[in-house]
Amino acid sequence: MVAVRRPAQKPSPQTADERLLVEAAQADLAKFDVLYELHFDRVYFFIVSRVHDRTIAEDLASEVFYKALANLSNYQWRGTPFSGWLFRIASNAIVDHFKSSDRERQADELEHPPRSFLSACRAAS
Repeated sequence: MVAVRRPAQKPSPQTADERLLVEAAQADLAKFDVLYELHFDRVYFFIVSRVHDRTIAEDLASEVFYKALANLSNYQWRGTPFSGWLFRIASNAIVDHFKSSDRERQADELEHPPRSFLSACRAAS
C-alpha cells in the first residue's frame, strides 16, 4: 500500500471564524472571553465525565482556561479546532490531578495506616 498525500482541505467557515477569534484574543487578551464562552461547557463536561466530582471538575476547568489564557501567545494555528488544544490541556490537568491525589493518598496511608494493617501487625507479634 502506498501512502498518498492529499491536498490540504479548505477550512470550513466555522474553523475560519474560530481562527479569527483566536487571533483576536492573541492580539487582545480581553477578547479571550468569547473563546471561553464558546468552549467552557464542552471542556467542563469532558472533565466531569472523567473525575466524577463537580467541585474538582470546576477547579480543573478553571485551571484549563487559566493555562490557555496564560499560554495563548504560544498557541499556533494548525488547522485543527482550538478546542483540541483545550482538551489536551484538560487531559493533562486530569492526569496531574489523579497523580497528585494518588500521592496524597499514599502519604496519608503512611501517616495513618488502615486499622486492618495495624491489627495484622499486632497479631503477628
